[in-house]
Amino acid sequence: MKHMKKRISCMILTATLLAGGSLEYAVAAEEQQNVSEIVTEEQVEIQSEEIVPQEEMVQTEEQAAATECQVVLETYTDGKLDEEHIGGTLTADKLSGHSGEWVTLTVKANHGYVFQRYDTNTDNLVTIDNNRFQLNEKFPTVVVKAYFTTREPGKDEVFFDDFGSEPGAALPEGVHISNGELVVDIPEGQGSNFYEPAIDWSQVSAQEGYRISVDVRRVTQTSGTMQIAFRGGEQSTQRYVVAINSQGSLMLRKIDGTNVELKKAAFQLTDQYAHIEVTVVKNEVRVSANGQELLAYTEQNNWGGMTPKVQLFNMTQGASMGFDNLLVEKICEKKPIEVVTIYNGQEDLEHRAGTAVSDVAEAKAGDTVTLQTIPKAGYRFKEYQVEGMESLSIVDNKFMMPAGEFEKLRVNAVFEDDTVREAKTFYVDSEGGNDQSAGTSEKEAWRTLGRIKEHNLFVPGDRILLKCGSVFRGEQLAFQGMGSAEQPIEISSYGEGELPRLEGNGEVENVISLYNQQYIHINRLEITNLDQKYNQNFELNGSNNQEKALRAINVSIRDFGTASDIRIEDCYIHDINGNIKSKWNGGIFFDVKANIQNGTLTGVPSKYDQILISGCTFERVDRSGIKLISSQWCNQWEKNDPGVPVNWYPSTNVVVRDNYMEKIGGDGITVRDTDGALIEHNLVRDCRYQNTGYNVGIWPFEAANTVLQYNEAYETHGTTDGQGLDCDHASSNSVMQYNYSHNNEGGFMLIMGGYPHTGATVRYNISQNDRDKTFEFAQGCPKGTMIYNNTIYSDQLLERGVFFLSNTGAGQGVNDTFAFNNVFHYPEGQKFYGGETQNLTTYMKLYNNAYTGGIEAFEGDDNPLKAEDAGLTAPGTGPEVNESKTAVTGSSGALDGYKLEDTSVLIDKGITVEEAWKHFGGTELVDGRGMSPRNLFEQAKNGNSIDYVMGNNFPQINGVGYDKDFFGNSLADGKPDIGAAEFLASVPEQPDPEQPDPEQPNPEQPNPEQPNPEQPNPEQPNPEQPNPEQPNPEQPNPEQPNPEQPKPEQPKPDGEKPNGQTAQKPSKGESVKTGDPVVVTGLILLLIVSGGIIMICFCVSKRNRKTANRKEN
Repeated sequence: MKHMKKRISCMILTATLLAGGSLEYAVAAEEQQNVSEIVTEEQVEIQSEEIVPQEEMVQTEEQAAATECQVVLETYTDGKLDEEHIGGTLTADKLSGHSGEWVTLTVKANHGYVFQRYDTNTDNLVTIDNNRFQLNEKFPTVVVKAYFTTREPGKDEVFFDDFGSEPGAALPEGVHISNGELVVDIPEGQGSNFYEPAIDWSQVSAQEGYRISVDVRRVTQTSGTMQIAFRGGEQSTQRYVVAINSQGSLMLRKIDGTNVELKKAAFQLTDQYAHIEVTVVKNEVRVSANGQELLAYTEQNNWGGMTPKVQLFNMTQGASMGFDNLLVEKICEKKPIEVVTIYNGQEDLEHRAGTAVSDVAEAKAGDTVTLQTIPKAGYRFKEYQVEGMESLSIVDNKFMMPAGEFEKLRVNAVFEDDTVREAKTFYVDSEGGNDQSAGTSEKEAWRTLGRIKEHNLFVPGDRILLKCGSVFRGEQLAFQGMGSAEQPIEISSYGEGELPRLEGNGEVENVISLYNQQYIHINRLEITNLDQKYNQNFELNGSNNQEKALRAINVSIRDFGTASDIRIEDCYIHDINGNIKSKWNGGIFFDVKANIQNGTLTGVPSKYDQILISGCTFERVDRSGIKLISSQWCNQWEKNDPGVPVNWYPSTNVVVRDNYMEKIGGDGITVRDTDGALIEHNLVRDCRYQNTGYNVGIWPFEAANTVLQYNEAYETHGTTDGQGLDCDHASSNSVMQYNYSHNNEGGFMLIMGGYPHTGATVRYNISQNDRDKTFEFAQGCPKGTMIYNNTIYSDQLLERGVFFLSNTGAGQGVNDTFAFNNVFHYPEGQKFYGGETQNLTTYMKLYNNAYTGGIEAFEGDDNPLKAEDAGLTAPGTGPEVNESKTAVTGSSGALDGYKLEDTSVLIDKGITVEEAWKHFGGTELVDGRGMSPRNLFEQAKNGNSIDYVMGNNFPQINGVGYDKDFFGNSLADGKPDIGAAEFLASVPEQPDPEQPDPEQPNPEQPNPEQPNPEQPNPEQPNPEQPNPEQPNPEQPNPEQPNPEQPKPEQPKPDGEKPNGQTAQKPSKGESVKTGDPVVVTGLILLLIVSGGIIMICFCVSKRNRKTANRKEN
């Protein structure tokens, strides 16, 4: 809604005492009519969002024709489905509607219970904010779950009342309890009315503060004003209050014979509950609404002698006010605790020796504090030292917080070197082993995985080997210890036969579990986790587990620092019937947990470095194949993980390659919370095989500088999402290149705009017969999106168009998006835009694309190339089914039908990235590679979309290059072609030269002693000829454009290729990049033969041109 054009009319009325009226009437009149002054842009935004009626919300232009969506409500109490609504109730203002419409929820906890949170069946993609959410056509049925829990009194609680029963004392006239809610009306003839609970304020000392929290709303549709008094005198006319009205104002006021406004913010009282907190510490008060602080104020006059108090006022006759869940807590003085690791007398900032943390970040005198240490391999914990308090005793990692005049308690955890035994190999044989044996030889092998868990500690260099042919049923493989950089711990197999099989049988959640470990290599294992309670057939949309999480491998860390070098290779993971309603179960998962206290991350920042998942096969896995990493240290959007602070501490050097996936219930491969992850050479087919909602073959989420390349994705099912690939939101600078996507039911590429997202780049891919739509922009178009040099082929009309935009009201806006040098090959009659077509027409910037196969050149393209036959060798002949387990890529030969014929009209018709950037109005390209996704997004808000494209500022990842086309041909020289293929002329084989008669000089043979003016001298470099010993430079950087440098004229075609040969796939070392008419010296051989005979000086000159038969521009 922040992107809507809003008109806000603000009446500023001066409050005056009514003639002959009471002070209460005057205050009520002022607060009822007062509308907050809009003094900042942020306040304008807050107020306007609160007061715009629901019917004025943004709706899509196709909403009227959209499929009706249904809403299902469920309540859960203490973690279990509560069909009797014991814990509370959940209602909605509508149970059906069309995409774009808003639904308002009302949640009410019963007496003795509290409401915790909402959840949906949409994987957080339909978010509930302020009890409201927007219907989305991708979810025909939205299941909303309200979670309640039994209420436990807090240790600092002074008073609580959820008004589930009548109070012991009589209520004032006009005040009553109805359906678990305190309702305050104003009796006839009075100017106001209030309720004051009996609170023992002696529990709150003068040096301590207190917090009042209460849910408030107006019961009727009549506009009005309510007050929460937090300080008061002997009379009710003396008070400090927080006043909230229906016109959009939240005010801090002092009432003491006068009515003084102390501070003001924008907030509107509605008929939906708002959670208000008033925190008072000494002479400072802070007020928040629904978790957002709105104002803070410091009183200089010691509150005018008024004491702590709680009074709930209604200030408007005829407008009933409702209150619920009134809580008063004392705020005790707490002091921070800092735990520091020490090694060799110095602070161990990188946590190489170990980590240490406390269970709380701050504590008050008398609180028990618990410490924890985690030594790394080769080190051990020695002792605690408390600075300045040598007498403080720490026993069993616990101590009592001392009293005293200090600002912070610092605890030093001292580590020292440890003597580590020599590495050993341990054997486990499920048939012939014995857990009473030593386990250190094949003859003395252990029998069970439980014996591994019981072992004291594994050390660097240890090997845990499971015998081939062994089957371990209902057991978990977990152990203590970790490896080192020089000596990792290996878990693998030995012997001959089938891989050792670990069958979880639904008896363990994680078949293999690693926790706070590093330098672990796992390979050559077979893993299943099939629960007999649920369907085991893995038919399309046939799985029925919607409650129990099951995984093959789970890796987790907390307060560890950096966990390095974890590898999972050559494993066979299959038949896992996990919970299809939860993305975070199925195959392989990594996560990072954090301690969050009072909205702040505490403990040791943690992440992974050097993760490799390679060569694994995944078959029949519900719900996800690979997901890594979910880190609470990396939240980039408040709505993505409510309650987790925004932060960026990503994992690095994450590689997922050469894996095969088939019949995956939901997503195939997802990387998140990473910087510089590489996903390559993976084959994923039949993803979203179950009815799971939003799922795609391969995608990054909340990640920076990710590269997806050389992957094949096909037959992803469904249209929510159903694409082969996805640049998902909360990300920045994702690159999709050299991938083959085909036959996916939801299309080729999804680009999300719901959360902060910047710089998505889709280049040099081939899409064949992806269905429904080709590109989908969901919830908006991110800034800096650039789509170029892709070849898109479809032999059927796509109902939703080539580009489809939907549900922008739920996203971060529609921004200029750039597409050039693409080949669009569709049948006649194919529409270009679908969904919110007007937005696409405005913001989709097209230039220099080719249209073939029958589709009309789109009128929005500034320089279209329309051709009945674009000169592709054999488009549409890529494989529909891949019988191997290796991704089809450009080097396979299977996609050569998308190469260019020598007569192709696409040759030399492309533009460079630099030229495109300038054409679209680029002025100053921003290099966002070193920024978090959120920071780049925030900076891009005020900039032009074209200046936030990636350009040539590609992610710098070892082994990744950007100077090739889809087939591996160089892009370094010449003018680009249109599409994913760059044409290369093959070099004809040269016939063996006839041996000349040494007695007869050859008139065409130059004398080696006389320089040929037309032949370059190999001793003197040609300034126009690149040095073959030096790498080709990257493409021009848009930050340093040089558009004025002209290219040499291309020679006109002479009608046929040399020697009449046709273009063929060049052999290695034979092809040259074509383009400018530059004479290239191939080889000069000076053969000086004894006896005075001068042999031929052989020079091969290759005219660097793309073809002899192509048409002129």
